[in-house]
Amino acid sequence: MPEVKAEKARRGYDTSSPSPSSSPPQTVSFRNKRTPRTRNSNERTSKSTRKKKKGGVEGGEEGESDDLDRGDEGGGKGTERNRGGGILELLESSMKDLRAARDLKDDDAVAKKEEEGGGEEEELNFPFPSVMSTPASVGGGDIIESLSSGREEKDRSSRRSRKSKRRKSGNGGGASDVELRRKHGLRGGGSSGKGGGGGCLPKEVRRTLECARGGVTLPREAIVSAVVRMLFDGDDTSSEGDGADDVENDRGGGGGGVAVIVVGGGGGESVGEGNGAGGGEGKTTIAALACARGDVRARYRDGIAWLGMGDDDNRRIRRHRHSPPSLDDLDYETYTGALSDICRQIGIEPRSLNLSPAVREPGEDDGVARSRMARHMIEARSRMGELLTSMTVERRRGMDDELTTTTSMLVVLDDVRVASDIEWFRFRWRGDDGSDQINDLLVTTRSSCVITGDGLTVAVPPLDTKEAIRLLLTESDLSVNHALAKSEAVTALVNACSLHPITIKFAGRWLCLKRVTSAGRKGFEEILGEISDVIIGGACDNGSQNEDVLFKLMDQATSPQIGGNKTKIVRLCFAALVTVFYKESLTSVSKEIVNDFFLELIENEREIFSKDDRFYQSNGRQTPVLVFEILGALGILNITKHAKVEGSTKNEITIRIDHDLIRQFSKYILNDGSMHHLVRKDAERCWNEAYVKSNTQQMSKYLWDDIRPDRSRKYALEKMPEHMMRASMFVEAEALLQQESFIRGRFWSLGWTEGTRAHVIDAEAFANGLRRELNDDPGCLQKLVLVFKKLEMVLMDEVSRKYGGPNGGCGTLEAGRCLHEITLSLTRFKLWGEASIFCDSCVQLVRSNLGSSELVASLLYNCSIIYMESNEFDEAEKKIRDCLEMRLSTCGIENILYVRAMCQLGYVLSTRSDYSAAESCFNKSISILKAMPPLYNIDFGIILYKLGRNQHRRGGCMDEALHCYEEALDFERNELGRNHLYISSILMHMGDLMFDKGDTQQAKYTFKEALEILNAANDNTASCDLAIAEGKLLSIDGQHENSIYKYQHALTLLRKHNPCKKRKIARIIFFVGAEYERRGNYHAAEKSYEECLKISKLVFKPFHLDIAMTLTTLSRVKILLAEADSSEPIPNKYHIQATDCLEEAIDIQKSRLGNCKDVVVTLGILGSHLKRIRSYEKSEAAYNDALQILQALEVDQTQLLAETFFGMADLMMAISKFDDAVEFYRQCLEIQEKILGKHHDDIASTLYAMGLSVQEKGANSDALACFSKSLDMLIHLHGRNHPGVGDIYDVMGFLHTKSGELDAALNRLTDSLEVRKLVGDKLMEADTLVNIGNLHRERKEYQRAIQQYDESLKIRISALGRNHESVADVLMELGNVHSDMSNTQDALARYREAVEILISVNGPTDARVASTFQKVGMVQLRAGNVESGRLFLEHSVEIFRQGVIGSDV
Repeated sequence: MPEVKAEKARRGYDTSSPSPSSSPPQTVSFRNKRTPRTRNSNERTSKSTRKKKKGGVEGGEEGESDDLDRGDEGGGKGTERNRGGGILELLESSMKDLRAARDLKDDDAVAKKEEEGGGEEEELNFPFPSVMSTPASVGGGDIIESLSSGREEKDRSSRRSRKSKRRKSGNGGGASDVELRRKHGLRGGGSSGKGGGGGCLPKEVRRTLECARGGVTLPREAIVSAVVRMLFDGDDTSSEGDGADDVENDRGGGGGGVAVIVVGGGGGESVGEGNGAGGGEGKTTIAALACARGDVRARYRDGIAWLGMGDDDNRRIRRHRHSPPSLDDLDYETYTGALSDICRQIGIEPRSLNLSPAVREPGEDDGVARSRMARHMIEARSRMGELLTSMTVERRRGMDDELTTTTSMLVVLDDVRVASDIEWFRFRWRGDDGSDQINDLLVTTRSSCVITGDGLTVAVPPLDTKEAIRLLLTESDLSVNHALAKSEAVTALVNACSLHPITIKFAGRWLCLKRVTSAGRKGFEEILGEISDVIIGGACDNGSQNEDVLFKLMDQATSPQIGGNKTKIVRLCFAALVTVFYKESLTSVSKEIVNDFFLELIENEREIFSKDDRFYQSNGRQTPVLVFEILGALGILNITKHAKVEGSTKNEITIRIDHDLIRQFSKYILNDGSMHHLVRKDAERCWNEAYVKSNTQQMSKYLWDDIRPDRSRKYALEKMPEHMMRASMFVEAEALLQQESFIRGRFWSLGWTEGTRAHVIDAEAFANGLRRELNDDPGCLQKLVLVFKKLEMVLMDEVSRKYGGPNGGCGTLEAGRCLHEITLSLTRFKLWGEASIFCDSCVQLVRSNLGSSELVASLLYNCSIIYMESNEFDEAEKKIRDCLEMRLSTCGIENILYVRAMCQLGYVLSTRSDYSAAESCFNKSISILKAMPPLYNIDFGIILYKLGRNQHRRGGCMDEALHCYEEALDFERNELGRNHLYISSILMHMGDLMFDKGDTQQAKYTFKEALEILNAANDNTASCDLAIAEGKLLSIDGQHENSIYKYQHALTLLRKHNPCKKRKIARIIFFVGAEYERRGNYHAAEKSYEECLKISKLVFKPFHLDIAMTLTTLSRVKILLAEADSSEPIPNKYHIQATDCLEEAIDIQKSRLGNCKDVVVTLGILGSHLKRIRSYEKSEAAYNDALQILQALEVDQTQLLAETFFGMADLMMAISKFDDAVEFYRQCLEIQEKILGKHHDDIASTLYAMGLSVQEKGANSDALACFSKSLDMLIHLHGRNHPGVGDIYDVMGFLHTKSGELDAALNRLTDSLEVRKLVGDKLMEADTLVNIGNLHRERKEYQRAIQQYDESLKIRISALGRNHESVADVLMELGNVHSDMSNTQDALARYREAVEILISVNGPTDARVASTFQKVGMVQLRAGNVESGRLFLEHSVEIFRQGVIGSDV
């Protein structure tokens, strides 16, 4: 065999190891040949031994591959079975050998051995990848030592020397490390144990670096050194000194800095942003390599903290924070969690931050909540700065005046997507925003948009050819100095991969797998050629070449040809795996779960695979195992072995996908047309169902609440309901969510709070999914409530349990937090009544633990909000008063929390219509805010808005309310922007106020502004408000029918999506009633107002001012209905109902407001109504009551007094007390002239009414004087073309006629007719024509009289129809004039027509019918028809005798 040996030497193979050519193919294994290290071994195999062994195996494999070089995959001629089955047999035997030989370290031992520097996590097969890895879990190992340079060794020696010096000197120079840790709540060591750095190395760094094959990462020394120089650039080394002042002075001018590692050249185009693609260039690994350097760790002796900021981290965060999908910024919960993570990583207890609780308000607007939470985040950042300053100062004092750096802590922000996130992690000395930065930041990002103006940037260049070849060889399980390093084929391959790290790594993995599975039948050149051919076929010029090449490589690698056909099983399994388990996050999943899932998935498609797929035909039920091993061997799956669970006989294995690009390959598969017969429209549902069924088969093996669940069960406890709902298995999901064993298992596995959050999230998803399935069936929400009740029951069982589970017993404080999560969930579904029950329980539990504290006060505040939404105002007021009292003692008056509580109390009181008390609360809140720093503009705007609503509701303060609205609008626009939904609410109420003031044009403009904002929103509440705004605009334009349609649409939306908003529902129904009233459809208006009244009484209870207002409006409609129904006697049922409404309204007003002007106004309406229905005594009592109240009021109410005098005068006129009437008119006139001036419409009306009363006294000349003054005033104000001018001319003509001045009378009546024709009032024109006709009749000018009557008759018939009482009046006048002319037949004909109309309208017993019969009888007598005349007269007498005529007979 010397020739073979010489050839191997010529090609660069290690000929010192024996050739494996004589070994059977079954012994070939495509795994890392590192010597396994057993868990209990007391010594480790040396690196040189491991390297030697590894090189020997590699040399054997390579020699055989080269020696057995073939031109095709089948190894030459042979049967089909030999070409396909032989490879499968080899692959299967290799898998078995791999599983038998595997003996790796447990990751669960890492935490226990961290302080000793030991403990590391190892990965099976070929963990993926190194340069482009995203950190995910804890790791550690020898790689850290290999990264240390010679300078690091020198640093370690120096630190050991200083440490020895400090030990000898004791505590002389300052606080010892032990004292510092006790003081600051520090844990663990300040160094990593291994590697010798000063700062503790984050576990994510270890995890990232160990993702490489064999733990050997690509050094990339140049770029790493550039990053380190960038970190150190501009920072001065401190001089010696002690104390806080010395430390601050030593910072120099610059303080901490920001270093940015950006993909590519930083030219402004973001890489892969927006679609989740991109990455894989190695920015994360470069940051990890920089952190692992000894000089960096020595430089940042206070610690290095690592935070993941990418999409996957955000997706995980959103699962626990209920943020809208569009929210890109950090929220308070996420931020404080990140701060706590930083504290833990640098050895500080998170509780040392001592942050004040920031409890979210239920139902609060998202924008307002974000703005408020930002204030809490600023406070948290300041507190973090104070804590780090204190830690740094104390540690410096313990350094014996050694030289230290100014910024001794580093925070790494990996994969930042939003530039604003960076600022939140720039902590300042002593927490002062104006001071310098206390920490350095190292940022990695894909987007140049994230680069800060004051930061230094390092662009990650592509790998150079040498680095790319080294990476390829490493991932191919070959030594870096292998002969292939100089091969042109290898150079061509890495260049074809565009020097993209993740693509090169996968190509290396595939090369290794093809080399192993070919069993030496293919040489390197052939395999490299095949891979290059795939790359050339996958390249394109669409800007995503890296991803295209990678996906093409993965597509070919996962579609091996068996018997000449490509198998689709591997790709199907991977696509299903990602869709089911990795759709939203890169989590870890148990191997047992994956294998069972693959088995169920393949069995579901067995009919297809058994016909078409040779891979399945050859391996049957072993196919899932082989699929798993193939994906692991290709590095697609990162496989980790864990410690044995106590009581278990086997180690657990989990898998994860380490990069988003790998996950994106599933989309490539799903869009592949050749997979459509396996990837159906409901594939996601079917695949999730497959997992649920595969898990159900394992359910019989254990209980949910087993005290030691394995990883498979832990995953099921966390995710099973989600998978059930994605599989549309809602019945099963409901049963599981209500299963006590499952809930308890969640508590024990996830913890009380996290278990509750997971259950709440799943319950919400269940309710939403079920509502979609059942078209918003209200019963879905009741199922949600049942789930939460069961959750509460199990939780309280855990609180009362004598012996706790694996986490110990659940305390009352923890239980209170859990109930608060349930409460907030119920409020999101608008289940306010149910939420109030849970909130009360939450307060009781937390209060029993903490007593009076800010947390309890915050919960009481939320309770008040919830009770307000559930319309329980008494409880709401009680809770907020308790909150105010508690905050007075915990935080004092000049605190924003106290201000918010005071504002909430004002809102409660205003809603209860206690407007004066509410105004006091709002004004007090504003006074406190003015004395505080101008930091709370959002709250200022909210308070002003609510004050405006209060003043608008109470009435009489419209100008003040408008001013409040305008100021609130300015504040909120500055804080929230012009297009926020909250702005639309202010604009809507401003429009209502302007409409109430009569400024319809400005109201229209304001509603249009609100409409623009609402149109841009996509929200159920916005849709409802949008319909209301559209209805308002249509109402202003007089389109009442369309306005009603819009209001009814708003009602439908509100009742569907937020039925608890009873107050808003009642208000919209009131709007509908107002539109019906404007249309003249009084019956529909009455129905709407009565429905509004019913809801209002249900919500507010009987005594509320909104109810009084609705009652007053309803009385007006009933009066209109009474006037329209003239067939009923006075008072009819509508009159009586109107009286009852007004009296009830007055009772409510007196009970809530006492004797005030609002009561006077309603008494005036009641008095006028009672006068109209001839209930004169009650009317006089109402007016007298109003006058007494006005006289007792200290506030000047002269306008109301004048109106009351006018009403009383009208009443005196009605009961013929003309002297009293004139006196009241005179008093009214005196007040009006005093407050209104010499010329005013009200004064003209009073003069006109006074003239009528004087006329009734018989003083015609005095009456004419009053009429003349009124006439002159109206002409002065409006000119002749005014209806009032015509009225005065008409009544003056009547007075002249009565005085016998017929010519003067005719002139005045002619003037009246002219004015009324100009005005266009046809009916009043007809009245004047009748009066002129009467004048001509008086002058015996019968033909002229008939002419005037006929013209009046035409107008009235045209306007009113023939069957109307006014038409009958003209016919009676015509009958009279014909009777005067002795035209008996014409007179009788006119009387007969009048009688028919009167009987039709008023009935046969009406008094006017009797009067008409009387006139007919007299005409008959004068004509000589005595018998006929007698009959008519007797009939007339009979009607009079019935006594049913009105009091006017």
